[in-house]
Amino acid sequence: MNVHHVVPHFYPEKGGAESNLLGLARYLVRRGHEVVVHTSSRGLRGDTFPARGTVDGIAIRRYRPSVHLGYYATLFRPDIRGADIVHLHGYGFLTNDRVARVVRGVIPIVYSLLHGVSQPPPSLRAAWKWKTYHLLRGRKTLRLAAAIVANSVPDQAWLAARGFPVDRVHVVPTGLDLEAFEPGSAERARSRFRID
Repeated sequence: MNVHHVVPHFYPEKGGAESNLLGLARYLVRRGHEVVVHTSSRGLRGDTFPARGTVDGIAIRRYRPSVHLGYYATLFRPDIRGADIVHLHGYGFLTNDRVARVVRGVIPIVYSLLHGVSQPPPSLRAAWKWKTYHLLRGRKTLRLAAAIVANSVPDQAWLAARGFPVDRVHVVPTGLDLEAFEPGSAERARSRFRID
């Protein structure tokens, strides 16, 4: 299959979404699939990455954002021609809303939420922004997905309570590297981050 992923940022950027997708994409390549990742050419620190690249057999296509107001409030226009399936990553990512509307009814969509929808937002402002997004865009985009990947049972229950069919919501915990389970070490932290 030709699997296209859409994510705000990707390798060589570091972070939960970036690492999770890198692991999944490597797995799919090992299974013989063609994998394309569509992402922003603008890095988290403002640097610019080349429009095309590859890592471990994964094709990377980067696009200049037409809107960039934060990590998820980024809009670019990926070219997903040739995809057999489109996998969207990150609930609240504006580009996902656009892609879902472009491919609806033509290419099956899988939507990985990545972060919990059932957990309360950290501030009143964040709660307002999240609720506005959910009511105006988010829930409509989720309804276009053939499958929704939630990280937890509470997220699955939250979606079910809002009318999303339980058979389309699959709980798959976010994969973590084994290093995440190593006991903390001040020495390792100092050497890794060059703290004196």
